[in-house]
Amino acid sequence: MALESNERPGRPIAKFESMLKTDDVYFFDAEDFEDIIHHYLNNGKIALAKKAIKIGLQQHTDSIELKLLNVEVLVFENNLDQAEELLDKLQLLDVSNEEIYIQRANIYSKKDNHEAAIVLLQKALLLSDNAFDIHSLMGMEYLFMDDFKLAKENFMKCVSFDEQDYSSLYNVIYCFEFLEDFDGAIYYLNDYLDRNPYCEVAWHQLGKQYFEKHLYQEALTAFDFAIISDDTFIGAYFEKGKVLEKLGKYEEAIENYETTINIEDPTSHAYLRIGKCHEKLNNDDMTKYYYYQTVHEDPLLDKGWLAITDFYYKKGDPKKALYYINKALNIDGMAGGVVAALEGGVGAVCTASGMAAITTSLFTFLESGDHVVFQNEIYGGTHHLIQEEFSRYGIEYSFTKGLELSDFENEIRENTKVIYLETPSNPLLSITDIEGVAVLAKNRSIVTMIDNTFASPINQTPLDLGIDLSIHSATKYLSGHSDISAGVVAGTKEYVDRIMYKGRNFGGNLSDFMCFLLERSIKTLALRVEKHNTNAQFVAESLDFNPLIKKVFYPGLPSHKNHDIAKRQMHGYGGMLSFDLDEALDAKLFQQKLSMIKPSMSLAGVESTIIQPSLTSHALLSSQERKEQGISNNLLRLSVGLENKEDILSDIEQALKKCI
Repeated sequence: MALESNERPGRPIAKFESMLKTDDVYFFDAEDFEDIIHHYLNNGKIALAKKAIKIGLQQHTDSIELKLLNVEVLVFENNLDQAEELLDKLQLLDVSNEEIYIQRANIYSKKDNHEAAIVLLQKALLLSDNAFDIHSLMGMEYLFMDDFKLAKENFMKCVSFDEQDYSSLYNVIYCFEFLEDFDGAIYYLNDYLDRNPYCEVAWHQLGKQYFEKHLYQEALTAFDFAIISDDTFIGAYFEKGKVLEKLGKYEEAIENYETTINIEDPTSHAYLRIGKCHEKLNNDDMTKYYYYQTVHEDPLLDKGWLAITDFYYKKGDPKKALYYINKALNIDGMAGGVVAALEGGVGAVCTASGMAAITTSLFTFLESGDHVVFQNEIYGGTHHLIQEEFSRYGIEYSFTKGLELSDFENEIRENTKVIYLETPSNPLLSITDIEGVAVLAKNRSIVTMIDNTFASPINQTPLDLGIDLSIHSATKYLSGHSDISAGVVAGTKEYVDRIMYKGRNFGGNLSDFMCFLLERSIKTLALRVEKHNTNAQFVAESLDFNPLIKKVFYPGLPSHKNHDIAKRQMHGYGGMLSFDLDEALDAKLFQQKLSMIKPSMSLAGVESTIIQPSLTSHALLSSQERKEQGISNNLLRLSVGLENKEDILSDIEQALKKCI
């Protein structure tokens, strides 16, 4: 039954969602569809936005605005070629539409061609009645190019259009700082404050500039005005405390730091500064108390551990100083901080093995009565952990029937707390839509975890795609030399702190020496992974045409069933592949005939290794479970090393011939 959109009262969004739940079809104005789509995009509901675009274009086939929103979604999903094709068609219909230039500029920006993006934005500016948005975009493009002078000019124009645009104001000061033009920043802020004397943000920024110039009295005055403008502005109290420390007024500094704690949840940095002040005042008991509060509040803050170390060293207690310096080494500078940076997370925690990282992460967020969804293709050790241990703790679980988004959605229950992925998966290198699952989970407040071991942070950064926690068996690519056992979990500060707290009880901590070895290895990670990628692509393409190979599993092959998803979410396809031998061949005999490639449980090292999953990594699964996952007895998993790619292929081909 077709109804006009005004036949039922209410907002277009409510009507649209009602329509999706019934057989009714409502006709909306194109502008209503635009509002609906913007609502879903702003709330991260990409799937619903795409549905609205599809229905909107069915009702308004000639709407350029809806087609442009379709382009915006395609760009968001990194379908850049498809987005560009659609823009080409739209430009033939409306050559003077500024939004076409803006969206094309977004595509070039995503391709890191910022010069071309700026040219397009300049064309859009000539057509636009809303210069504010375009100058803001141009400012960001110049920032990407490290041209802080031109970036500053564009952001200053944004502030001139809207003096309440604090984001652009921050960016202007950011540019002044990178240009080390503190005098320019001070002049600009004073001029701004002449027109906006009650802007606490500007007073705060002015105080920071005076602080950088060592003009401490002026800085105090600026921070006082920020506090007068907004007496809950914790940043002003904190920065004022730092100025008072510089002036030797430690009691007053403590008062300001305590105010920041009283206004908001306790912060580790405020505790640390209070501890520093008490140390200057020779209050040993209070110093220790606040330093311990610092690391309790933020176990990943290396400055907290170092402050305790320095305190005990000065007090003539080298044994305790050594204990706490090891704590600091285990957190920062070593693998944790490096992996957090590579993954795009705020923090990371190291564990003694990949399984320790997986176990600690899962048990941090699950308790009796909770439910967790696992994808059906995962590492055998993880699968065994689930089946052997979860029922003992009263934790419910289910495995997806497949890897489509609907497969995950079908398994979600009211008590589902976690969704766990592994992509590319072990051993079939299956690919899951990371971003799609992340959106699905976030709409239901479910924590997402991914085993990112096979990809490494060089090839895939799941946190950028919306996943909460990225887990690695650091024994593999992060180490790369087959000489240590370690695990890492990276994510938000809140989640990593919870995992670290739980990990203390489980005892799976990594020694300082192992952290040192792991950091040593990560220094060459990008170089190694690039070579792994190149070699594996070559071997996979070559084996794909070999008549003695039944099937090759590698996400870099166009024949891979989810190659398009892999192309969208991965920067490279990795060094792992697997293949099914022809049924006439014996998998054990084939491995015996290999010369350079060694059968070994270890993977992702500099040497190429191979295993038969049915007898090793997935031996703990029943034959029926292996069959359901597609793991045959003739499946072999190859970790392609850093040797000459022709040598790797030749070794495989000669072994195949000897098995005929």
